[in-house]
Amino acid sequence: MQNDELKYLTVPLPDDILAERMSGHFENEIKLIQFRLSDRLLSRAMRSRLEYELENITVLRKRYTVSPDEAVKMMQAIIPDFTAEELEMLRIQSRADWIYLNGEVRFIDSFRGTLLETYPEYRRRARRPEEDSRLKDECVEKSGTVKCLAAHIHIIHSIRIDGEDVREGESLLVHMPFPHKTAEISDVRLIRSSRKPVRLPEEDELQPTVCFRDTAAQNLTFEIEYSLTTTYPVTDMEALGRITDGIALVPPSGAANDYRLNVPGQGIIEYPENVKPYLSEKLPHIIFSPYLKALSDEICGNEFSPLRRARLIYDFVTTRMEYRFMRDYFAVESIAESAAASLRGDCGVQAILFIALCRISGIPARWQSGLIASPEHVGEHDWAMFWIPEAGWLYTDPSYGNSACAKGNTAQWNFYFGNLDPYRIPINNEMQAELIPKKKFSRIDPIDNQCGEAECESAGIRLNGLHRTYTGVDIRLMD
Repeated sequence: MQNDELKYLTVPLPDDILAERMSGHFENEIKLIQFRLSDRLLSRAMRSRLEYELENITVLRKRYTVSPDEAVKMMQAIIPDFTAEELEMLRIQSRADWIYLNGEVRFIDSFRGTLLETYPEYRRRARRPEEDSRLKDECVEKSGTVKCLAAHIHIIHSIRIDGEDVREGESLLVHMPFPHKTAEISDVRLIRSSRKPVRLPEEDELQPTVCFRDTAAQNLTFEIEYSLTTTYPVTDMEALGRITDGIALVPPSGAANDYRLNVPGQGIIEYPENVKPYLSEKLPHIIFSPYLKALSDEICGNEFSPLRRARLIYDFVTTRMEYRFMRDYFAVESIAESAAASLRGDCGVQAILFIALCRISGIPARWQSGLIASPEHVGEHDWAMFWIPEAGWLYTDPSYGNSACAKGNTAQWNFYFGNLDPYRIPINNEMQAELIPKKKFSRIDPIDNQCGEAECESAGIRLNGLHRTYTGVDIRLMD
């Protein structure tokens, strides 16, 4: 399925297919899907939805592999007194992600990591060190005395491909995410690449990559080494609140989400044209469903200040959501609605819920993602931006705010509404944007590109066949 067909995930599955899926009888589900696909008169929307479901089945089978007995043994390897009864309670509480496979419970392969990352009691019982928030605290403290926060970042990103999807001898296309100059990034240098790229990104690309072509073989490795400077302006949110006091949202008069602004001295004005697209749905994940609309109304109430509305939404996401490693986004039909229903999700899920609720509430909001790159860790991460009159685009990191709130770190919690630390590499500036050149097969991640993408002539490389590593070479806060 191509990215422009993701909108068809909003098409409901037929009841008989859904029943087989929920019980985990995937072989029966495949038979029902294939029968329906044989109908030449089947609509394009339903055909795309069913073809996507076939790919989703493959993903679910590869990720949900751990039986309850195996899960207990995995936990006992790090927490000897862990019990089967404890695992069952975690399942009932939805703290350990699971599905039915042929009527039997199977846990996701990352469930143990989720427990250690999310719940301090399991980290303590496993004698794992607590997360060190020193670097974040340093940025928060420094933000009170400077106009911007900047970091020098020098990393190595490598990927290796293997597995059943590698068709040896075929032409291989590889995309590796690579930042280009933006408002936040300067001094970008591609220091080294293990192979000669066939294409480097243009500056206006929304999901830029270094592109390679080679002959497919098992265990091929691709590596890029690069450096850059990230700079994020510091925004005094209290001062901005005073500046924007009196600006109010004018609710839509009809069915469209055409919010306007009532600005003192100017009267009722339209949003700028280049901002309006970020008030719209982006199916299937940013959807203005009845539930999300009702939730927006409940969160915002009678508050019509754009800045205060955005803060109310941030407070909801950061205080009500629970951090959770996710199944592949490929396997989630509508991320914002799923997040609002379960109140669980990782950094991307929390960012998407924030964006969806902002847009429904009349506040332009957009996606940004890439890598966290600190002296302690380099890894994939997602956050968001929102637009406020008199300020323009501001930044927020809901999952970092969520973590800070859970730890009682009020300074950090407040900081990540309107500001970011510079220990990050923003690469993707839009959700569901196409890669250049466009992939033939479905993306590993239909939302953005952080780990890399690869495909042969006759098959796409799935996530379990693309192994990535990130190595920090020189990462430091700049004066």
